[in-house]
Amino acid sequence: EITDLHQIELWDFSGLSDYNTEITPKRGDKSTTLKWFWEPAHYKKEIGDKMLNTLLGQWCQYEPSSEIGTKLSSGNIQRYLENERRKIQHWLNN
Repeated sequence: EITDLHQIELWDFSGLSDYNTEITPKRGDKSTTLKWFWEPAHYKKEIGDKMLNTLLGQWCQYEPSSEIGTKLSSGNIQRYLENERRKIQHWLNN
């Protein structure tokens, strides 16, 4: 509602996707690296570039499968949260 009122965009990049559900290396594995993260708090440049392209509207630079993030609004937030809850439960079960 605040974003609607002030006509600003709000994006969520935390939704479950191939970007944030990588299988982590086993404890003690010092050679396997993750594709998108350096470590739990820092993304690699490649995913940061995808996020920036989403925010700046430059989709033509990447394949459609690289879409990341969801623009939130008062009209889609409830549906988005329900879908994310379902996706998380499915992911946890599998």
